[in-house]
Amino acid sequence: MALSSYKDIFELLKTGATIEAQEKIMELRQAALSIQEDNIHLRNRVLELEARVKELESPLSTMPQKNMVEQA
Repeated sequence: MALSSYKDIFELLKTGATIEAQEKIMELRQAALSIQEDNIHLRNRVLELEARVKELESPLSTMPQKNMVEQA
């Protein structure tokens, strides 16, 4: 769905089409809310994945590093 631009809404207001302009404004508001919800979901997913990465890296950092010591 293509959203109206502010210029389109301004033109509607200039021509007196206030009801149509209000509808376009409501569409923009709904799209903004939807994007905000998506953003929150994606941020939470990133946090989950970062926590998982830390879990997976944790055993690696506690493994003995005798190979590195033997090579030195």
